[in-house]
Amino acid sequence: MISSFLAAATLVIAPVPESAEFGEWIVACDNGLHCEASAVIERGSATDNEWQLFVTRDAQALSSPKIETYADAAQRSPKSVRLKIDGQMTGFGFDENGAPVGDSFALLRTLAKARKAEVIDDGGNVIGLLPVSGSSAALRWIDDRQKRAGSVTALVAIGPRPANSVPPPPPLPNIIKPPASDLPPLSLTVSDIAAIRSLGECDLGDRPNRVETYRLDAQSTLGIVPCFFGAYQGSVIIVVIDQNGKWQMATGNNRTASQTSRICRAILALCTNRRGIF
Repeated sequence: MISSFLAAATLVIAPVPESAEFGEWIVACDNGLHCEASAVIERGSATDNEWQLFVTRDAQALSSPKIETYADAAQRSPKSVRLKIDGQMTGFGFDENGAPVGDSFALLRTLAKARKAEVIDDGGNVIGLLPVSGSSAALRWIDDRQKRAGSVTALVAIGPRPANSVPPPPPLPNIIKPPASDLPPLSLTVSDIAAIRSLGECDLGDRPNRVETYRLDAQSTLGIVPCFFGAYQGSVIIVVIDQNGKWQMATGNNRTASQTSRICRAILALCTNRRGIF
């Protein structure tokens, strides 16, 4: 969410933790310490099938991890599957919706120790592999960020500390909604747009390159300049334009509450990624 990138009182950019990558796993947390992990088997595995795990966990002490799994679309089956881990059949599996069968804590702790996790259909056939390389380090990273290490609530870094020793998550920012301005938004010139794109590694190819502008307040306009478009994702460069037509990068420094809140709402209208922080 956009609010995850703002600080509470002054609405400057909050210190969001950096993401990290461990083997086949990528992990990240927002500034409320909600953490997510995404892991995928690379192409060319023994079964020629990509399987992805998606794990989320909130920062509250008693919050349980949530797990989903997805197979390559061509291999997807409406039936449930079971897991064979390091050559041994287990009681773990996933139902037809990709939700885990069995205890999520136990499943993640088992995967963190595994060298190989095979997906087995109801006929006993291996139809995929789950990504386990880097799982221990990735889940330990989440334990550390959520201050669970050494407690009974940890996924990997388990210890004797009770659940009530885990601190509560930090408060989320208080976003101020200022009154709207009736002034029309300003525009960027062709040379402005070229200069802005030179700040990034922009490559639009033959994709649409329409620049969008939105009025923030009586003094400022938001400019959203397309930079890159891929098959499923893209990037933009965001600037703030003053009443004299001069622009600067929208870094959050020296932005007023009104400007920052309006940047928030303008960008929010463009955000469609259901996976949140990824």
